[in-house]
Amino acid sequence: MANDPNKLLNDFVKKLTKRFSTKEAPRGAAIPEPKPQPDVGPNDMVIRTSRDRVLVVVRPNGELEFGPDYTPDEAAELFWATMALKRVGSEARLQLLARMENLITSIGQADIEHEKARRDLSELEARILREGESEELTAELETVNTRMLRTNRVLEQRVHSTIEFGRSLVENPELPRPNRTFQEPN
Repeated sequence: MANDPNKLLNDFVKKLTKRFSTKEAPRGAAIPEPKPQPDVGPNDMVIRTSRDRVLVVVRPNGELEFGPDYTPDEAAELFWATMALKRVGSEARLQLLARMENLITSIGQADIEHEKARRDLSELEARILREGESEELTAELETVNTRMLRTNRVLEQRVHSTIEFGRSLVENPELPRPNRTFQEPN
């Protein structure tokens, strides 16, 4: 099958492609085979184009391997564009973490204040049992009860705000977060 038309056409196309894709080769010179894509391992950092053309492979040992038609400018531009996108995602994530930290510490502070009011109320009630009721102790009891109710309300509001924030995270898939799954505790 030396005269197979498909084989003849394929050979002709290969020769044309080689001839017109290599600009450096002088007329009539042997055309070198195109450089293959570098092999990429699981621990390699790769800079590649949107068409999956590998420009640079950085091996874990620091060795660099350059892909076909590599240009430093193209690789640098892709690298820094990717870093800029990662930075934006990281900044948004850091803002979420800062918000979560504020919510959690505000709950902690409200709980400390509520616990202090509860302890003061317990001590005052024990004092009333020991000393008996008086106008002064009754007025102090009213003040401590008011403080206890206020700190309880603040604590509930902060917990509610945290729950609402958590709901917004669940309902908004565009917010950056590494894991959107929830697993019930055992």
